[in-house]
Amino acid sequence: MTYQEENIRLNAGIETIYGTVNWVQMLHNDKRFLKIDILGHSEGSLIGI
Repeated sequence: MTYQEENIRLNAGIETIYGTVNWVQMLHNDKRFLKIDILGHSEGSLIGI
């Protein structure tokens, strides 16, 4: 998903963070995964923090 800079709003970032948290929780509950690493590039690295 890409955003035009002039159209970026705080809600777009919050929706991305909530989606990421939900996804990580799903993986955490799946016992096939022992460890979950989150990596990001540029602004995406803020989500990883």
